[in-house]
Amino acid sequence: PRPADDKNLSPVKDVFGRDRHATDKDDMRGTGNFNRTNKTLYVGGVKMIRGPEATHKSLLRHFSEWGHVDQLRLIPSKAIAFVTYTHRACAEFALEAMHCQTLDCDDLLNIRWSYDDPNPRAQQLAKEALEEQFRAKMSEAGLTKIEGAEFDYPHDYEAPAAKRQKGEDGEAVSAYPDTDHQYGGYEGGEEYAYAAHSHQDLAFTGEAHEAY
Repeated sequence: PRPADDKNLSPVKDVFGRDRHATDKDDMRGTGNFNRTNKTLYVGGVKMIRGPEATHKSLLRHFSEWGHVDQLRLIPSKAIAFVTYTHRACAEFALEAMHCQTLDCDDLLNIRWSYDDPNPRAQQLAKEALEEQFRAKMSEAGLTKIEGAEFDYPHDYEAPAAKRQKGEDGEAVSAYPDTDHQYGGYEGGEEYAYAAHSHQDLAFTGEAHEAY
């Protein structure tokens, strides 16, 4: 996928033209949720045979084939990773292309959509980005307001329970890696964080430290 493909995406369609839905599927696969712009993939089944740094390079090489990777977080103790793309179209393509594929060992990858980052600041930024995307689409359509579109949930409405993502060992794990250090407060954690602003400028930015 190219940046132009992402720009032309409909909020209610994925890159393959399939309908997106109001909520995520229970297994966090499928076409995704049009109420949020998710560009982060959960990657399970990662084998650490060659060590964290070599595994990171392998993940980055394989997932970069489908588009620019903004960030790749590897959590060795859980044998999982989180891959964030610059463009939604690339994430949607990679979800289908990499599921049940292997890396350089005999890994059999389990690819799903990631849950929302629980960090309040990250959630606010995601909300603002979604609202801006909606306003842009409305403007392109020549609309500034939809009369009668206001809606309030019934007073007795109960939101569905939050889903818990399970690791490869079947135990519940954090739905998203700790991102507090990005927003002014870092408690630590055994993870390898890799941030990239371009394909040529990829930096190994994390060191393992004890937390789990």
